[in-house]
Amino acid sequence: MFEELLAGFAAGFTGLFAFLHVNFLLQVFQPFFPAGFSKAVFASALTFSKTVFETIPTVFFIVPSASFGAALLPSQKLFLEGKGFFALKILIHSMFFAMVFSILSLPLVFLSLPFAFSLVKPVAGFALALIVLLSLASKERLFETVLVFSASGLVGLVVLTKPLVAEPLFPLLSGLFGIPALFFAFNASLPKAQAEAGAVKIGLKTVFAGVLLGAFSGVLPALTPAFLISMLFLVFDSTEKEKTFLEASAAVVVSKNFFDFASFFLIGKARSGAVAFASEELSVFPNLLAALIAASIALFAALAVVSVFSRLLSGIRPGKLFFVSIAAFVSIASFVLGGGAGLAVLATASALGLACGIIGVNKSSLMGCLIIPSLCFFFGIALF
Repeated sequence: MFEELLAGFAAGFTGLFAFLHVNFLLQVFQPFFPAGFSKAVFASALTFSKTVFETIPTVFFIVPSASFGAALLPSQKLFLEGKGFFALKILIHSMFFAMVFSILSLPLVFLSLPFAFSLVKPVAGFALALIVLLSLASKERLFETVLVFSASGLVGLVVLTKPLVAEPLFPLLSGLFGIPALFFAFNASLPKAQAEAGAVKIGLKTVFAGVLLGAFSGVLPALTPAFLISMLFLVFDSTEKEKTFLEASAAVVVSKNFFDFASFFLIGKARSGAVAFASEELSVFPNLLAALIAASIALFAALAVVSVFSRLLSGIRPGKLFFVSIAAFVSIASFVLGGGAGLAVLATASALGLACGIIGVNKSSLMGCLIIPSLCFFFGIALF
């Protein structure tokens, strides 16, 4: 299955264009598959190589990707401080250790996931809702936080449940997080170039906790990496918030993608588009094993590529023209994905993101755009 692995890895370079989702790419490439082509290996290699390459636009171009939307806030903060390489090193080192921990944890997950699924299923929704309420209650400015959380949740609910845009996450997350960052940085005093990162020490405890969360996320539907990271930060506290958040984000994304494949084999639930795409093959253990091996090879190879060629980005010099160019790119991409509706989503989300920054509420409250739709999906609440 070397051809499938190589093709999936090469297709993963589309991660450099953050608005292209894995589900869309799989549908585009499928008609070109020859007879006997392994969907499982191709989908796995594509998913993991693309996840790694998505770190580039997330860190250096302040553009949210499907995998790392939750990591945009700390990465953009570090980038604007001239610490883009530091943010990138955190992500790629954390992804490396997350994959190692995922592989080592695989026997444990095989033994315990089916039992955990049957145990948690009856009370899961209420537990998740309670976690969200406790998280909101811990904020200092409760009223403003709840207001922003609810408003972003309503926008997310409309955008994600109605057929407005082909890839709704891109204009939604770009508006909430990317455009406001560009707006506030436009007149700021910015570094001329990204500084060397130096040595980076990864918090292995944070990475391992993120791996465990991702490993058992398959017991519940509608759990996004952003939701899982929010849960993680109810437990962990750190003085290095940006670094810890990036470590957790990378670990959760890698672990969840890895164990989504295993979860289908163990409990028969497809928790991602890539798994659903290859579901017929993944019900057979040798095919699952091939997909997991392909995932590991693709991720490690992509990490090596990013590590070697990331220096080409050293010439990036943030300035007014840079920010205008990125904003123009985001607007054009939103229009390509959804026409006028895509621009409307971008504009609405941008207004909400700017309002959040102006009133001084923690921008993590904007994650209601993903959390509220997830809870509504879990409880079977439809928006008419």
